[in-house]
Amino acid sequence: MGVRKISLVAMMVALIMVLTGCIQMEVGVELNKDGSGGMEILMAQNTDLLEEELDPEAEAETDSLTFFQDEDFEGMEGVTTTTEAVEYMDKGYNFAGEKAIIEIEDMESFIAQMNEKEGEIGLRLVDLDNGNKRFEMTVELGDETLDGQETTQDDAQVWAMLEATGMKILYSITTDYEVVSHNAHIVDGDKYSLDLLRLSRELENTDQDSMIFFVEIETETTTEPEEEVEQDDEESKGSREEVENRLKAAIQLDRNHQDFYGEALKELGILKGTEKGLELNKGLTRAEGAVMYSRLLGLEEEIELFASENPDYTTDFTDVPDWVKPTINYLHSKGYVNGISTTEYGSGNFMKETEYATLVLRALGYKDGEDFEWNTANVRAEELGLFAKDAVQPSVMLGGEFNRRKMAYISYNALFSVDADGIELIERLEEE
Repeated sequence: MGVRKISLVAMMVALIMVLTGCIQMEVGVELNKDGSGGMEILMAQNTDLLEEELDPEAEAETDSLTFFQDEDFEGMEGVTTTTEAVEYMDKGYNFAGEKAIIEIEDMESFIAQMNEKEGEIGLRLVDLDNGNKRFEMTVELGDETLDGQETTQDDAQVWAMLEATGMKILYSITTDYEVVSHNAHIVDGDKYSLDLLRLSRELENTDQDSMIFFVEIETETTTEPEEEVEQDDEESKGSREEVENRLKAAIQLDRNHQDFYGEALKELGILKGTEKGLELNKGLTRAEGAVMYSRLLGLEEEIELFASENPDYTTDFTDVPDWVKPTINYLHSKGYVNGISTTEYGSGNFMKETEYATLVLRALGYKDGEDFEWNTANVRAEELGLFAKDAVQPSVMLGGEFNRRKMAYISYNALFSVDADGIELIERLEEE
């Protein structure tokens, strides 16, 4: 098959999965420090569940997906292709199929040649301003409902059953470079994988039908730090530039570094951390999200005052730790937050990106159900320009499993967004 078709493989194999419920498929690319690399496409059937082989048309379709044609790479040196049979066990089931392999001596040159030869193939190696490179794959999502109609609860149960019997679609990037940022769902050593079934569920209620899967790698080439230019107030382009100049001097961290946002919030006194540090790789609990929400609004003094004036106030939530009770009590009394039930706040539950984006939009004065819907709040935040002034776009920082690093990125940009009164949150915080 032509390499250009790789970004479409997942959509095609999804249809086969619906017909059989017994297919595993993975599209993988590799980039090594010595410049070499490769590509693999694996497709296998659950032989324990199939009483008979795929019909000829379906089998021909799988062959077209798993075999590369020699003419695809005609005239390209240092490229070899092979196909091998594979047998393995996963989740207690036996699988058998084929793996198509491309071994490439110069991966960067190969990507450039294929993009020129066949048009955009969905692979890019992007040079970043900070001297790093970002290896990107374009992931296309097709209509993966079971009957072409809107997904129902019954459909979800069927998908869960199929996954339990081994149904899987993965995109993966493997590299021996130092990875400083990524949006993978799964990390196994040097291998970073995106689970398309999980991604489909995450984007179920959005209009998004594709995304950029990436790993940012640290190369040996470094760029000279930008010379700091002092500006007086008249030359300043606004509060964001003033604050960022101050933060860059204090943090001594490249502005585009993935950890800049967490360190910036720490410098501003918004993100406190623990004795273990900021723990940016960890998930964000609902209790922690409530605290961040209160700090973005500068409510700490009001919370202390409320607690002192209402010492007997309590919610019906039985799962709120003592350290966060004053915050939850105050926010709940104002109707700013709700529990997951009448007796549980869900303090230890990890937040999703949509849930935290909901809190941020509320902090900016937007109203649930009028200005945005909670289950698409992250998409709406981008539409409202929350990240428009940041050189690091949300496609780089967000997506995948939500954690404290991604929370910091959203929170930091929220500081420079105007609220319902036309005032930036950072201005309100600095006035206090």
